[in-house]
Amino acid sequence: MVCLIGQTDAQLRFGIKAGLDVDKFKNVAGEHKDHLGWQVGPMAQLMVPIIGIGVQPEALITKKKVDIAHRPHDMWDLQVPINLRYEFSLVPVLRPYVVAGPYFGWAIDRSGPEQKKFERTDWGLGIGGGVDFWKIHTGIRYSWGMKKPESGHIDVSPRTFTVSVGYLFKN
Repeated sequence: MVCLIGQTDAQLRFGIKAGLDVDKFKNVAGEHKDHLGWQVGPMAQLMVPIIGIGVQPEALITKKKVDIAHRPHDMWDLQVPINLRYEFSLVPVLRPYVVAGPYFGWAIDRSGPEQKKFERTDWGLGIGGGVDFWKIHTGIRYSWGMKKPESGHIDVSPRTFTVSVGYLFKN
């Protein structure tokens, strides 16, 4: 019975993570603009014991910057990635992993008059990987926005590269 409880306990981990984003947008003139943003929020890892496959949902507050009429504007979103996760447990405290899956986003703040032209929802796909060492979570991720913003100033959805670090409350 103790063995089963220990194995069941290892299936679910909770934590918090934060990261830096490099967001790339292309305006209607074809100019690429890279901007630094950030994200922070809770995460979970629900793993199937022994085989290393699971789900890693997250709920992240993100801040992105976009140029509209040659002026930077902040955009705040709630992003919910739902990643399929595969981890390679080398030893119990060292777990390299890969993730892939969709994300869904909702605008939190689009207060400027130009920003109100943007869609209030977003979705896309992401792929990444990293290493969990003991209770420290590290990762990189690349995301492709699949929904075109409906602003006349931007003609493609964002591409985002993220580097993150976090803390898992359960190992």
